[in-house]
Amino acid sequence: MPPGVEDRELVEELVAELEAAGGDSPWRVSVFLLERNRGVGLCRNRAFQEVTAPFFSCLDADDIFHPLRCLHALLALQSSGVDRLNTGWSRVSLDENKIVLINDRLYCTGQSSFLARTEILSRCGYQAGLRHFEDTEFMLRQAFFGVSMQDSPIVGHYAHTEPRQDYASLSSVCRQEVHPIIGHPYLCGTVIAEQPESWLEIERSHRQRYHALLAEALRAAYPADPDAADGERFTAD
Repeated sequence: MPPGVEDRELVEELVAELEAAGGDSPWRVSVFLLERNRGVGLCRNRAFQEVTAPFFSCLDADDIFHPLRCLHALLALQSSGVDRLNTGWSRVSLDENKIVLINDRLYCTGQSSFLARTEILSRCGYQAGLRHFEDTEFMLRQAFFGVSMQDSPIVGHYAHTEPRQDYASLSSVCRQEVHPIIGHPYLCGTVIAEQPESWLEIERSHRQRYHALLAEALRAAYPADPDAADGERFTAD
């Protein structure tokens, strides 16, 4: 559905509040309302078209970054010389201002939190037009086609959630147990989780697709010599 009048008015109100609070800040907020809901991947692609800075990252509407996260990620990326830095993340309770830890069986770094050089967009393309797992496809494609990247668990990306068994975000298929910590000054609880088989199958399907694409490209670049026995000899174009 196209964005309604209420949506536009809410966005304009929020942007006005941000601009008023920012003062002389060099940051600016740009809002693009698409004609219809096209999924996370295509919405991010619209934003990517506007990127003019040498680095970019992604932030969901219900997530927050630790104030030092971007600085640490930038320094780590530049010192390592890679094109993309996958940053560590944890969850945080905004109600109690405490961190919710995640067991190591779930990704502590990866596609959901990263800082990358903008030039990789021209080399590897934008995100796939997916409504789910668009981050996974984006990272796997870059890794498969040679974008240099590094995992950095020391950088924190904190998402808003609460350590309650009935909370939707914590009762999803990948989060199996939630254990609140009572009375701790800064830890709110722990989450035990791992990727379900259905998620792993999606990753395998992406890898199989890339291998097929690579095989097709190689056959096009090195077609079989029709005069070669059993196709054992190849010639370039």
